[in-house]
Amino acid sequence: MKIFCLVAIILMYFLSPFRMEVLAKETDLKVRIATGSLTGVYYSAGNAICRVLERRYGKRTDCQVLETGGTGSNLTLLTDGQVDLAIAQADILLSPASTSGKQTVADANGIKALATLYPEVFQIVVRRGLGVTRALDLVNHRSNLGLPNTGTRQTINGLLRALNMSIDDFKHPLAISSSRDLDAFCNGEIDAFAFIAGVPNGKIALALERCGGDIVGFIRKANAAYVRATPGVDFFRFRRSSYPQMDKTVDTFAISAMLVARQDMDATKVRRILGALLDEMPYFSGMHPAWSDISIISMAGHHETGLMHKAARAEYLDRRILPSR
Repeated sequence: MKIFCLVAIILMYFLSPFRMEVLAKETDLKVRIATGSLTGVYYSAGNAICRVLERRYGKRTDCQVLETGGTGSNLTLLTDGQVDLAIAQADILLSPASTSGKQTVADANGIKALATLYPEVFQIVVRRGLGVTRALDLVNHRSNLGLPNTGTRQTINGLLRALNMSIDDFKHPLAISSSRDLDAFCNGEIDAFAFIAGVPNGKIALALERCGGDIVGFIRKANAAYVRATPGVDFFRFRRSSYPQMDKTVDTFAISAMLVARQDMDATKVRRILGALLDEMPYFSGMHPAWSDISIISMAGHHETGLMHKAARAEYLDRRILPSR
């Protein structure tokens, strides 16, 4: 009888509302994601990831999206432990952390990738009627090159170095945040701006449709040295149908947008997040036209660069997405 009473007391404790609440809290999936500006695809991607996690794990999920200045801010927040996940440009993650070139930015900051999400296209919008037909003509006009710590500016700096140029070659270089560049363009404060985002992008569409903008690109040989020498970057060709106002194809380049975490993130948490994305791929890719070509195979990109999180690699291997070795 005493044993029965003891068992009953123990059961009452573990099944009490208080204990059940504690157990529920222990199984919560809490995720905070650093993304980008409200007008960018990073922010949309962060919200989409939250929707996937909530769809998969229901009320046990506490997922929050943080608006940021982009890749540079995201990596700082992630390294400082203020967020769990971040979306960042592959070219910056894989760039040398110092002049010695022995470590990448990702390695130096203990950052690893869970997935390659989609191509972020380097898009240049210029005012029609200026006679600008290629990207390098912008040196003579009021061009917004982005804030110094943003992914856009860092990419531009890398491109200019490959062309043996610098910001000093621009007659009217400007540094306006991505949250203001569309207004500045439409108000006539600037003649052109560069923006890295998935295609199609709402901001670019508005600039073309309502503010007299046009997209210009590169002569292939002009950016070939940069593309071929920069990990995470590839050539990209705009189709005429990319935006309604486009009447010609445009050559530029694209950078892989990566979902990243600290390398010390718990392996179980990594696999729960990645597993949900892989299982819900049709749902995720259907939430934005820029993600229409995402597949479980493309998500495992960059696995040869040493950028992938060990737990993410294990998940891909278990699902036979990556070949076992």
